[in-house]
Amino acid sequence: MKEQFRSINFNNYIRYIKLILILGDLLFLNLSYLVSFMIRYDHYDVFFTRDSQIFIFITNIFWLYLVYHFNEFTFNRTDSIEKSLSKTLRLILYLFLSLVTFSELFYFHNLNRMGFVTFFLNFIILTLIYRIVTIQFLRKLRKSGNNFRNAVIVGSEDIGIEIYNAYRDWE
Repeated sequence: MKEQFRSINFNNYIRYIKLILILGDLLFLNLSYLVSFMIRYDHYDVFFTRDSQIFIFITNIFWLYLVYHFNEFTFNRTDSIEKSLSKTLRLILYLFLSLVTFSELFYFHNLNRMGFVTFFLNFIILTLIYRIVTIQFLRKLRKSGNNFRNAVIVGSEDIGIEIYNAYRDWE
């Protein structure tokens, strides 16, 4: 498996990981909203009403703001999965509280408590599974050694050669 990761040069794609993670979050947010409509009404016709469209748009905006504000996609190598998942659950709680406040301020006809709870339970389950898979993938990617950059060694004679040999042996 390690050779398989080494054969692909991931250095070119590292900068796109945050974008992929955000797009995955938005995909699962919208998917859980659709699934909650299917569970509640057994059809998607209600989803295409104006209130539903506005609500899912506001939900996406709130989620993007929370992810940006709390810097959700900064993974440290030493952080445990539990810490990352608790950070995600905190964000989902903030999203829940902000959407409850928003839905109480502006009355939406298609929202009820059971649908709201179904939506958030679906979102919690999908997001936590997505986070676990993502964190495990990033750890495997980092362990494979594909996240190195070129370096310039500044040193004279023996010290510079020692540093060079240390980096060369590390691969």
